[in-house]
Amino acid sequence: MSEEIATRAAAIEAMIADLPASLPASPLDDLQTKLAAHGLRSGEISGRQLVYRDGQILRRSAPSRREIVDAFNAGDLDVLIYNQAGATGGSYHAAPEFQDQRPRTLIEMETPLDIIKYIQAQGRSNRYGQVARPRIVSVMTGLIPEMRILQQRNCKLRSMGASVDGNRSHPLLLDDIPDLLNIVGDRATCNVLAGHQDLTRRLGFQSHLIKDDPQQTVDESDILGRSSNSTHSIANKVLSRSIVLPASEQTRLISLIRYEFDAIVEELDSKDANPLKTRELPGEVEIRASTLYSGIESLDDSHDTSAFFSPLYLATGIHQYTERPISSEELQHLVRQSQIRDGADGFAPRADWLVQTMPKHLQTYQRPGVTYSEAVRTIDDQPYRFRRKYQHLQAFHHLLSNIKPGRVIHFDEEDHTDTTLRTIVRLVSPEPKYAAMPQAYKIHTVSPGHAQAEVFSLSRLINMSATIRFATGLNVGDNPRHLEDFSHQSTSERKTPIQILTGNLLEAIELAKNNRLGSMSLYRDSCGRMHRGIVVRKRNIDVRILPATIPTTETAKSLISLLAQDVLMAGDQRADRILFWSGERNNPDIWLRIGQGRDYHHTNELVVELSIPYAKYTSGRHGSSVKRKLTGYYADKPELHELMWVTHYEPHKHGFALRRYHFPRDREILGRFFDCLKGVRLMTDSAFRDAVNRVSSELEQPCAGQLLAGWDGPESQTPTQSAPTQSRISLLD
Repeated sequence: MSEEIATRAAAIEAMIADLPASLPASPLDDLQTKLAAHGLRSGEISGRQLVYRDGQILRRSAPSRREIVDAFNAGDLDVLIYNQAGATGGSYHAAPEFQDQRPRTLIEMETPLDIIKYIQAQGRSNRYGQVARPRIVSVMTGLIPEMRILQQRNCKLRSMGASVDGNRSHPLLLDDIPDLLNIVGDRATCNVLAGHQDLTRRLGFQSHLIKDDPQQTVDESDILGRSSNSTHSIANKVLSRSIVLPASEQTRLISLIRYEFDAIVEELDSKDANPLKTRELPGEVEIRASTLYSGIESLDDSHDTSAFFSPLYLATGIHQYTERPISSEELQHLVRQSQIRDGADGFAPRADWLVQTMPKHLQTYQRPGVTYSEAVRTIDDQPYRFRRKYQHLQAFHHLLSNIKPGRVIHFDEEDHTDTTLRTIVRLVSPEPKYAAMPQAYKIHTVSPGHAQAEVFSLSRLINMSATIRFATGLNVGDNPRHLEDFSHQSTSERKTPIQILTGNLLEAIELAKNNRLGSMSLYRDSCGRMHRGIVVRKRNIDVRILPATIPTTETAKSLISLLAQDVLMAGDQRADRILFWSGERNNPDIWLRIGQGRDYHHTNELVVELSIPYAKYTSGRHGSSVKRKLTGYYADKPELHELMWVTHYEPHKHGFALRRYHFPRDREILGRFFDCLKGVRLMTDSAFRDAVNRVSSELEQPCAGQLLAGWDGPESQTPTQSAPTQSRISLLD
């Protein structure tokens, strides 16, 4: 045996010798002995045949399972100990028919990994008809491997809750366990790995695959548009590999991820786009009007209509806040408390520390052989990652230097100048070992008319640092004008207009995701009834001006027919052109422009200009443009590829196919084109929303054939347009 192995073996033997002599050989028997010493009667349902008593292994003799359960429910036993053998088929709850109706306490020592068996075990002491709900205590070591198992269990419980009632909450969730096994947890984990390359390498991940952008903002459309498999998620992989790290570093890793996770959730909550929790609006909502937004309204109350095809409504009303706002006296008290607890200088001492340690934080981003002072002096010549990290730390330092209890902080969002007297009333500082993380700092602010404080992490404020403004509030003493605004708002009713998408919630979710309107929310009406819908977070956006969705290609063809008959209406005006597109309007996959051509006086036909790009320019890294081929776009549309790129191949210098047809003369090839677009989401301008809804409804009627005039049979079936009195603006000019 080598000397190194012998040394390690001796160390292990010494550790074994240091184990306490009081460590029980059979914890279960030791527990029952101690319970009896305290006068507590216990029973056991385990299925084991042997026990350990007084240093001896004895054969166990016990009453039947039925007798033990009856004794516990009758009060003859104070404690019931059971494992999987007693996790099904029994009732241990405080039922009205049992003699012992004392509230139960369930202490979980080790739970089944199988989620069904776990729910069955929980159901023994928590059942319908009980006179008192049980208290549940879970004994946990806090070790990362155990935490990962409990997170997986929480993830399964959330999935079950979503499947049953569409809500990710579940009564058996452990709130003390961080919910990291989801798409937000994946994003938080990636951000932590990007900023800690040492952990990335030690956990076996390739550094170049992790994006490193210290000022990356949260894109809620990306979060809402993806799902995460808990088995293959990056968060699950990191937690499973973290067992190779020492316990102290495991704790540090989880703390880093949790700080990042909380910051991302906070930012998503501010945008009403948190996919992990349904938001509940405070106060009451009074609906003043509800109009059809899209879809077909049924004439009867048939319950056979699928939720996928039900209409979508836009409800408008007033959101009234019923909670009492914070008064000026309460604001003064909060500020004074913060000045005593957090210090009148706020985060300023941490700002001084950051200046001293900044070279250390930037060391890994510097070029070899370049000193920190040289790199700062020639900042424009340094690598992108160094410049971004330096700007990030400068913005961090600016916030730490200026945030103080009582100061007012303004920040502009979405082209809106902020004039709110948002007053800082509390500061939360992290432990010194996390002092370089903006995610770990939080401030609480109070605005006039608000009943609760808002919480901001400094990482979120850094992303808005270009628009941050500080002003004097109560940090230098009482400010009469400042306090007057709070006093006035505390005695006034707080009401705001509100827009809610209701009805077809599936379509509402899709519309909200594509236009970043918000997420699913719960709201209470004036009668106290709870409702669900997409609450539009942007008050300055009228949802009615968003593009209208064309549900089917038959609807699109009918709109062209109505345009040819000169009866298509765009709002209150007669339309002479219409535009269809798929994807983003400014960068579409497909677009069609239909209207009168230059030869309008000599023909009654419409000109159809159609374009399908072969390549698109999309945003690349650092704001650059990337040309992306759309070969994959045609993978499930071979007929469309044949029609656009083989039969009529005419390459355009900008990389798209440009075709020009006439309707109804070229109705055959246009009909083939629309047949290829079945399943493609086509859009048109909002002015045609009423026309789309009316046509969609009429297409469901038996006599809907006239809507498709000109698409079938000889073109003479198309009504001839009357000669216009004046020339119209040509669509193709």
